[in-house]
Amino acid sequence: MNRNRLFLLPPSLSDWVPEDDLAHFVIAAMDRVSSDAFKISHRAVGQPRYHPRMMLGILIYGSANGFFSSRRLEWAIYRDLGVRLVAADRHPDHDTIATFRRENRTAFEAAFLEVLLMAKESGVLKLGTVSIDGTKSDANASKIRSLRYDRALVLIVATNVAMATTPSDQPVFVETITAIEALKAKDIDPLVAISATQPHRPYDFRPPPERDKPERAIKEPWRIEMKEKLKTTEGRKMYKLRKQTVEPVFGIIKSVLGFRAFRLRCLDLEKVKSKWALIALAYNCKSQ
Repeated sequence: MNRNRLFLLPPSLSDWVPEDDLAHFVIAAMDRVSSDAFKISHRAVGQPRYHPRMMLGILIYGSANGFFSSRRLEWAIYRDLGVRLVAADRHPDHDTIATFRRENRTAFEAAFLEVLLMAKESGVLKLGTVSIDGTKSDANASKIRSLRYDRALVLIVATNVAMATTPSDQPVFVETITAIEALKAKDIDPLVAISATQPHRPYDFRPPPERDKPERAIKEPWRIEMKEKLKTTEGRKMYKLRKQTVEPVFGIIKSVLGFRAFRLRCLDLEKVKSKWALIALAYNCKSQ
C-alpha cells in the first residue's frame, strides 16, 4: 500500500463521482439558469469572483446532502467529492457562501422553475392534483433566548391556504376566500379542510379527549360548501391524496435531508423564506 503514489496523468473529478450521482443533475440544471437571476457586483475590486452558477450549485447540492450551514459547506468542499465536483475544485469560504445565499433568493426561484421544466421534459413530472400543506420549524439559533411576539412570527412556515385550515384563525378567512375565488376563476376546483379531518386516530385505543367547550358552529357559506364537498366519495378520495403527495415531503426534508430548524441569527421572515426556497429546491433535485 503506497499512499504517496503519483498519477501519470492529472485525475478528473468526474471520474471519481458515480454517473448516477446528484452532482451531475445539479450541474446540468444550473447551466440553464439565466445570469439575470443572480445578484452580481460589477465593482472591479478584490479577488476574481466565483461563478454564480457554481455558487448556486454548491448550495443546492450541499442542502440535498445535509450540509445546511455555510461552515459545513466550506468543510465539504475539501472533503466531499460530489461537492468538490460541483464547485469545480474551487474553494469559496463560508462568508462568501453565506453572502451569496442571503442575496440570491431570485436565483433559487429561477432554478426551482428550471428543475421542474427538466423533470417535465424527461417525463418524470406529471401535473395533476396539487396539494398544499404547512409545517412548523424552529427559527431561532438560541433555544434559551426569550421569545417575543415579533420573534414568534417567524416560527411558522406555511402558506395562507395551509394556515386557513385552522378553524379559529379568523383573519385568514378573507385571504382564503380570495384564493378560492381566484382558483375557481382558473377552472381549478379547490378542496380546503375546514376542521380536523381525523380527530381520533384509529390505532389509538385511548378514549377520545373530552371537549372543554362545544364545537364552533359553521356559518360561513364557503365553509359549508367545503364541508359538504368533503363528505362526498370523490371529495374524500381527492383529499386523501395529500398523504402521498405533500405530507411525505415534510417527512423527507426533516428525516432524510435532516433539516429541522432555521439556524438564523437574525429573525427576518424574508431570510426564512429564502432558506425554505433553497431547501425545497434541494428536495426537488434529490427526488429526481
